[in-house]
This record gives sequence, C-alpha cells and structure tokens, in this order.
Amino acid sequence: MNEATQVKITKCSESMWKLTYFATVETWVLKITYYEPWFGDSKGYFKDWPNQELKLSLSLFYMCQCGFYIYSIFALLTWETRRKDFSVMMSHHIITSILIGYSYVTSMV
Repeated sequence: MNEATQVKITKCSESMWKLTYFATVETWVLKITYYEPWFGDSKGYFKDWPNQELKLSLSLFYMCQCGFYIYSIFALLTWETRRKDFSVMMSHHIITSILIGYSYVTSMV
C-alpha cells in the first residue's frame, strides 16, 4: 500500500469516527429535547430565564459536548491528520469550548 492510499484510509477513518459520534449525539439530543415544552415553540426557550431549571439530561449533554470539543483540541494537535484548515478548526474548537462553558455557567442553556 502506497503512502497516498494510507493517507486516504486514515482520513476516512477519522471521518467515520466523527460521523458515528455526531449521529449518536444527534439521536441523544432529539431524545432529550423531544418532550420538552419548548421543543416546538421557540418562545418557551426564554421562559423563566435566567432562573431556568437545568435538567440532568441536558446538563450531561452540555458536559459531553464541552468534553468533546476539548478532546478535539488535543486530537487536532496530536492524533488527526494535519489538513489545510488546521488553524480554522483549532480556532473553532477553542471558541466553541469557551462558548459552551460560558453558556452553561451563565444559565444560557
């Protein structure tokens, strides 16, 4: 197997891992949010804000997402194949981690 084929296999493996993760998370989010009163009515997002009760399932989701983006920072630095958009992806993961953490701490969930 030549180097070009090996690089393609590596990139495909990384993409499949991300597809599996995001499909699983999307299913989980739909399960968590489907029975919430604000699921079909966006006005409900801000009801009782900023003193909204944060359910355990949504709190766990936030923690998992923040953990994933923090993991992604280290994965980009050490494990994943360097791509042309490395700096853009690194910025995205850092900013997203900060925004998720900030929204959790300030009850903007």
